Amino acid sequence: MIRTQILSTIALLLMAFCGPQSIAQEPHNPEISVAHKGVKQLKEDIKFFLDLVESEQRHWDNWEGMIEFLVFGLDFERPLRIDILSGLTPPPIMIYGPYTVPVEDLRDENIGAEYVLQERSETLHEMLPTEQGWFRILPAQKYAILAPSTPKNHDLLKQLILKAGNPVPVITKILDGEANVGIQLANATESEEDLKKRRASFAEIRAVHMDSLQKRPEESQTEFELRKGAASNNLNELERLMVESKVASARAVLDKKAVTAKILFDGVGIPGTSMAKGIEMFNKQIDAFATAVSPEGSALSFRINHPIDDLRTKNTLSFIELMRADVESRLAANTKMTAEQKEASLQLFDGIMTLVKDGVASENLNGFIEAVPNESNQFVSHGAIVVKDAKRLDETLALIGKTGGDNEVTIGAETVGDVTIHKVKLGKGFLKLFDDVFGEEAEILIGTSEDKVWFGSGPNALPALKAGIEALKEPAESDVILRSTMQALPWAKRAEKLMKDLAPPKTLDGQQKRRDQLLRLTQAIETLKEEDDDITFDVAVADGRVSGEIFFNSGLLRFVGTQLVTFSTENLE
Repeated sequence: MIRTQILSTIALLLMAFCGPQSIAQEPHNPEISVAHKGVKQLKEDIKFFLDLVESEQRHWDNWEGMIEFLVFGLDFERPLRIDILSGLTPPPIMIYGPYTVPVEDLRDENIGAEYVLQERSETLHEMLPTEQGWFRILPAQKYAILAPSTPKNHDLLKQLILKAGNPVPVITKILDGEANVGIQLANATESEEDLKKRRASFAEIRAVHMDSLQKRPEESQTEFELRKGAASNNLNELERLMVESKVASARAVLDKKAVTAKILFDGVGIPGTSMAKGIEMFNKQIDAFATAVSPEGSALSFRINHPIDDLRTKNTLSFIELMRADVESRLAANTKMTAEQKEASLQLFDGIMTLVKDGVASENLNGFIEAVPNESNQFVSHGAIVVKDAKRLDETLALIGKTGGDNEVTIGAETVGDVTIHKVKLGKGFLKLFDDVFGEEAEILIGTSEDKVWFGSGPNALPALKAGIEALKEPAESDVILRSTMQALPWAKRAEKLMKDLAPPKTLDGQQKRRDQLLRLTQAIETLKEEDDDITFDVAVADGRVSGEIFFNSGLLRFVGTQLVTFSTENLE
């Protein structure tokens, strides 16, 4: 049973999306699958990653042994496919594997070694104990299909496995030549009635996920509501993808000669849906930061000029209301602040959120961030965002002086062109998010002009902020939608320092998690190099299609190799 359980787990973790010949229970169900080039390719890829870190031969032996145990009887040269049957909750899977050994050996020594098989026809067997699953042979294509089942879906899976056909056309479509693994989702039906049926099916997924969320002992009720709100917003995005996509796909490509990897993704919405209308909103706004300069040594260069459609407007506004409820709850529970300080704090929150709401109402998010590490692995950051009537923030920031504690604000500390720069320092614990992002009692700079809010943070951030303001020229057209370049090594160093500075957890489980996280960070620092630690992300829209690429340079591939070595050491020896 171990072999089948591991294969099923791998399938679920890959979570696939498929093209037009995948199996769905009814025509309106999304067709979802994953395809992989096959066992030979998998072995070659793992060997490639291990060789990047010059691992000992035993680690490759461990991995090769585990793989060959799991896939006994399969044809290593031909591709694999997994279908996720999306109309049921939780979704069952079908695994397609090419075979080379005689059918009897595959049946008796692989599946038959773990289940009692009851022959139902020459090519179909039921896996016992009762209602464990189905096993079918496709003799013409020399593929076997495994479909683990439950009492609820056992009979349905029999019908579906009997309908299954040649898996190769779908595999070819998904991999599209160069990819080692690919995923794709497609909706074959597009009527209003089909959309309604898909939404009804997704409601079950939503209910199961939301019901699984439980209040943590250390969590207040409003904190719990915030966490549920974030989960609900994520599900809203997933629902739109599942219901309104005409097609959505992703493919992973490993370039062994260049020692790089990339993930390519794209998507098209069904005409008339909110997804399609949202895609139509792209490339309509001029870019206020088209001329923003990336300073030398930047470890994060981020640009965004992204429309905000109705779904994301609704998500943002609902989350702001949950945030306000949490702020009110925290202020009510605070026994050290005066009534006047609490009122000023709430007014501060409302003033900032008013600007956020106005930004959402503009239907576009346009901004940039730059972060440069110094010799102490601290980041000097600056950036800006377009905000209507941004000067309103001046009065709001002045309220900080009325919130008590160690909170400080200096209004109009500097002026650069039409930007007025204010200095803000919040006392430890006043706003945990502020402490986590900028550091306890850190000073940040906030600049306002008529249509922009600027920020600067980190040691000696003022020169960087001034330089960014002075370098910016007039708005211009650009092809930026969502684009970032990150150097991973400085962030790994910073994360390691922050984690070491934290007090160790009191529980054994917490201590183990901390050790595991520190180990991964240490491995990243030892593996990454300044010249090849970059990750880039870029999104484009053309002809109603969203596409993008995530690029990983050699250092990240070496890090994968270290993780394979660690897994081998901890689990395969």
